[in-house]
Amino acid sequence: MQPTRKALLVWLSIYVALALAGCWGAFTARQWVIDRVDNDKGAADWEAWKQDVTQTNERAGTQVRRLPEGQESGEPPSLVLMRDHFAAVLGFGVLIGTLLFAFSAYFLHGALFAPGPPIDAPGEDDRPRV
Repeated sequence: MQPTRKALLVWLSIYVALALAGCWGAFTARQWVIDRVDNDKGAADWEAWKQDVTQTNERAGTQVRRLPEGQESGEPPSLVLMRDHFAAVLGFGVLIGTLLFAFSAYFLHGALFAPGPPIDAPGEDDRPRV
């Protein structure tokens, strides 16, 4: 079954709309994280959380929580991710979104536009039996 040109344009327009919405959402989330965490209050909250984890780990009988490893900057991981590694986050999101959309569109298109079983002319075999 070959998809028609019109169907391909519809699927492409749906993909572009969803990709743009996903990118807009990622940029909005990035800005939200930067606005909330990249300031003095965000740094103070991060330091308070790290101190709380350290104090909790010193108490006997509690589950041990680990601090993020390999973070010499002392900044929250969410800030480092969204500020320094945003291109990787966005690229991976677009890649996964594209694969999921292509898979879904392929099967949905096949389900919607697959030819049905042939319709036979009514004959003597189709009459109800008494």
